[in-house]
Amino acid sequence: MLAYSAPMMVETVGGERPYLVEVQGEEVTVQDTMVAGFTYRIQLESQLGTTARVVQCFKAWTRLQREGAANLQGPELEHAAAWLEAHRQARWQARRFFLVPSAKTFVLRLRGSS
Repeated sequence: MLAYSAPMMVETVGGERPYLVEVQGEEVTVQDTMVAGFTYRIQLESQLGTTARVVQCFKAWTRLQREGAANLQGPELEHAAAWLEAHRQARWQARRFFLVPSAKTFVLRLRGSS
């Protein structure tokens, strides 16, 4: 079994999405990335509807984490809440595909940002 310590990313064939999903943690395997990471992305997209909405909700959640709820308007708070719920559900569905249970997490990264 191969294990990697660096984050591994799920890339999409046949159409680039505006984001990548990384599986981070100890002993991340190819299966963790290819199966669990893919499942996480599919679950997020199915719950939020479109890739544009995934980005919109993720940005709202990121802003909420950075600036606090007092600085967000009603719809933006709703988008942040939608992200958090979709993330929790997607994580719950995808974690069962980890080859070795350990402290691993899914990280969404927008393309073109560090």
